[in-house]
Amino acid sequence: MRHADVSVPKLLEYVRRLRVGSVSRRLGYLLELFGIANEAELQSLRTSLTATYIPLDPSVPREGSHLARWRLQLNIPAEELQAVRSA
Repeated sequence: MRHADVSVPKLLEYVRRLRVGSVSRRLGYLLELFGIANEAELQSLRTSLTATYIPLDPSVPREGSHLARWRLQLNIPAEELQAVRSA
């Protein structure tokens, strides 16, 4: 998917409708990592975060650093995500 094809306001509306914290965290992190959303859009996702941490990818072991801003355990390196994007 190309950056130009992503509608951040539409994604944010879908996340608000879902009301699932893990989706907000993961989407916010990825939007921030890839530079797709502005700070106001990212902040709107952060407002509903709880104190608990969840893994970025629940299908792999829970190891790696913690990112307080998104309450995520980064069990997939950012470099690996960037590599997938450019593939």
